[in-house]
Amino acid sequence: MNSVSWFACCISLLFITLEDLRKREIHVAWFILLGIAELSLLVQSSGFGIKENLGINALFLISLIGGTYVIFKLRRKGQFFDHYFGWGDVLMMICLSLALEPYSLIVFVVGSSWCILLALIGLHTLTFIDIQAVSIPLAGIWALGLLVLIVLYRLSMLPFEIGLLW
Repeated sequence: MNSVSWFACCISLLFITLEDLRKREIHVAWFILLGIAELSLLVQSSGFGIKENLGINALFLISLIGGTYVIFKLRRKGQFFDHYFGWGDVLMMICLSLALEPYSLIVFVVGSSWCILLALIGLHTLTFIDIQAVSIPLAGIWALGLLVLIVLYRLSMLPFEIGLLW
């Protein structure tokens, strides 16, 4: 069952990435498959402190989404979850919280955000594209990053230690 769960995680992350990059729409079935596979791996691992880790991850995500919501509501008009932050991004954050320990989740989210910011600055500098008009496939980028981490972890090729909950 363990190999099936790993495979299901990788397949669902791959399709989340492809659909978000291509169409900017992700079928909810991929998130359901990813969530079920991650929960299966969590149950199998039954590691020490999983409840505490999931609680800390939930607090981090609630504060991150809540803070972003407040900032956008103060600065811009319009629907936050329709125009600026998609429901796929929220579902991907939940899936990330099921996969990573709190420290690894924070490093992953902050590190990927910096990479996206630097890419946008580079894109604006090199092509003179208006950054405000660019739509960011955040869930797809996070799914790709997690997929790369999982594959490298399974192949024992990571040059650093990552905290997977499973």
